[in-house]
Amino acid sequence: MWINFIVAVGLILVIAVAWVSVQYLYRWFALRHPEFGPARESFGCGMMCTCDEPCEEQKQKQRMREQVKSN
Repeated sequence: MWINFIVAVGLILVIAVAWVSVQYLYRWFALRHPEFGPARESFGCGMMCTCDEPCEEQKQKQRMREQVKSN
């Protein structure tokens, strides 16, 4: 029983590390190849959520926050 638990926890950790590695490589590639445009980050609204606001409204708010941060 402990073996199953340890394998499950290990698998979850490996998947999490792999996901972070893919994100890092994606950003690294985007920085070195600006001709393909900026890296697109997901903001948590995948059009299948139970948000109080429409997804477009959330994306506009996120863009405004990014503009404020860059200024």
